[in-house]
Amino acid sequence: IIIGRLDADGSRFLATTTDADLMALLCDGEPLGAKITVTSTDEGNRAVLA
Repeated sequence: IIIGRLDADGSRFLATTTDADLMALLCDGEPLGAKITVTSTDEGNRAVLA
């Protein structure tokens, strides 16, 4: 689960991901400040590394 803040208005969001690069960053890197793209779907918000 990813908790983030939208650049546009600062509102918070929750999302999930299956993006391999984003998963690697979350597990082994420094994800704070990383730019991601979040898309709202019928199954919930989905995130990918921008």
